[in-house]
Amino acid sequence: MKKIFITSIGTEIGKTFITCALTNLLKTKNRSVHTIKPVISGFDFSKTPNDISEICESLNLEYGKKNISEVARYIYKNPLSPDMAGRLEKNKIKIPEIQKFIKKFDNEYLLIEGIGGALVPLNKKEITTHLIKKTADKTILVTGSFLGSLSYTISTLKALELEKIKPDLIIATQKLNKDSENYIDINNTIKSLENFTRIPILKLENVKNNSFKTASKMLDKAGILKYLK
Repeated sequence: MKKIFITSIGTEIGKTFITCALTNLLKTKNRSVHTIKPVISGFDFSKTPNDISEICESLNLEYGKKNISEVARYIYKNPLSPDMAGRLEKNKIKIPEIQKFIKKFDNEYLLIEGIGGALVPLNKKEITTHLIKKTADKTILVTGSFLGSLSYTISTLKALELEKIKPDLIIATQKLNKDSENYIDINNTIKSLENFTRIPILKLENVKNNSFKTASKMLDKAGILKYLK
């Protein structure tokens, strides 16, 4: 089973969108795939769409409590970092439990979506990078194109490098409209980022106005499957 971890430079960057697009793409290629988000905080079952409901949709699973348990291992109501939420809700994250959860599945591909950015605290001692090292065969870093995103991306790459994690691919998304004061053209972001990394970069424009199924076709056209082998 090829385990692919999708992480990012922060929250609300587009991880779930990319994860669902990849899930859909692999399914359309008749590949056996399952997708999980082992940790989620700020979860309210009644409020949809949410990350879990969207993952269920990409897997063609009914959004219900039974299938939620096939997607998430640690679910927190409080919209906080996992270490804080785990403390408050008396359910602290243990990476071996996530590893055990992963072993439930036997697919050609397992997509693992992280929570927040690559450096999010999971418990007292461990952050997302520790989870990546203990679960992933390949890593995809999702970044954005907005004022400040270059700094966040380069900082994240440096932090991953210290942990001896080299992403196999970077996916840059464009979510902001041109009239936003924080808008940066995605081509300029990629051109600058290429000065600081040799990791392949794919771009995904107009994220806000597209469905994950449309994004799936865009990623297919960009040749993403060759990075997942």
